[in-house]
Amino acid sequence: MDLDADGILDLVSGCYLPPPPGNPLRAIGRLLGGSSRQAGVFVFRGLETGRFSDRQALLDRLGNPVTETHAGREGRPRVLATEPFLTDWDADGDLDLLVGNWNGEIILVRNDGTRTYFAYASTGIRLEHGGQPIGVPGGLAGPEVADWDGDGLPDLLSGSSAGGVVFFRNEGTRAQPRYARGMLLVPSGMLNQYLWPSEEPTPGSHTRIHVTDHDGDGKLDLLLGDVQFVSWFRASLTDDEAKEVNAWRRQWRDALAEAERMLATDASAQVLHAMQERIDRLDRRLNSYVEAETRHGFVWLFRRK
Repeated sequence: MDLDADGILDLVSGCYLPPPPGNPLRAIGRLLGGSSRQAGVFVFRGLETGRFSDRQALLDRLGNPVTETHAGREGRPRVLATEPFLTDWDADGDLDLLVGNWNGEIILVRNDGTRTYFAYASTGIRLEHGGQPIGVPGGLAGPEVADWDGDGLPDLLSGSSAGGVVFFRNEGTRAQPRYARGMLLVPSGMLNQYLWPSEEPTPGSHTRIHVTDHDGDGKLDLLLGDVQFVSWFRASLTDDEAKEVNAWRRQWRDALAEAERMLATDASAQVLHAMQERIDRLDRRLNSYVEAETRHGFVWLFRRK
């Protein structure tokens, strides 16, 4: 991304967890060149030598670091797991900023400047879909803008902590986007996967996406990065043990699906705690038959048909 239109590509990055006020790590951050204020978006400017400058916090028009200025849930830091995406959101010729966050929200930070002299607003706007604030499943929104349905209007897509890809169709205009209720293009995945040696992993969770015509056929495809922890069952298990493991694995998957439904309905902390204990018991049973574990992140290609 050429942030400042100087003809040289720059890097723009979010951050997972900046040190909160009072944390001794903030002092260390200052010694390393970090800002004394919480910053949510950083720039590594491209140099003519092909290298990049040191990290700089992206500043708003008042000279303060751009953060998630829309307050999140009570008790959560205002800057947590930021994922920026630059786009001309309102079709005025400059680059605005979309920032996904831990809560699954997507915040619009308008550029009130120009393409070469950006001046980001000091207050963000939480995007909505179907008249309700956007909140991707499980949180950890990672927005990207592309004309996914080919109608000439830029749509909104996002990964999430729950995995998969959510698509928000633009039912407004180029200059005034208005998003329909989100729909899943790729179903949710699982962070933890219990597999037999003959089985292959499936797309996991904590997904980050990129929309591109990967194979040059004129259709937009999806590249999806994930995180997954795979536990492999011992191949030497007896037939009776294998039947028992498969039954426990079905119960474990059913419990995870039920827990996801509970989270969507704001179940009480007591109910969620009981469900977590049930999942933990099944985890312990399944782990007693595990031979090896791998922690991995894959990149998956979903070709457009």
